[in-house]
Amino acid sequence: MIQDGADPWRPSGGSELVETYAHYDQPTLGLIRQAGLPYVFRCVDLIDDRVSLWAYALIKDQEAARLSEADDLPLALAEVTAGKPFTVALADEEAGIFEWWFLDELEGTPSILDSAAIRRGLLPIITELRNRLSHVREHVAEELTHQ
Repeated sequence: MIQDGADPWRPSGGSELVETYAHYDQPTLGLIRQAGLPYVFRCVDLIDDRVSLWAYALIKDQEAARLSEADDLPLALAEVTAGKPFTVALADEEAGIFEWWFLDELEGTPSILDSAAIRRGLLPIITELRNRLSHVREHVAEELTHQ
């Protein structure tokens, strides 16, 4: 689904931007299709001036049609994405997507609009990355002292 260097609103070469529901210099909430399947995407958070966090949820064709016809888009988005697994990605504003993960065991039944739940779902991944980086840092420091 996702390729390194892709724009977050077109996360792979086969992605088609179908609808944009929100826009701020670029699409930040919308609907894409990949291999004929509809996905809702959303910019969840800005990490700093350059890096942003994005979420993607696979939905059904009927749910995509419901979004297109919705009078209350936030409610429809919440209902069609609640409890679904998310793919989350980090993207640099110039270099595109550079890392992504699949979150399939979020607490409760959060929707793609629940930024806090998505960030909480990333905590175990971030903790694991910190532990790995700490281990690498220690290993490199040890190697440098033995030279």
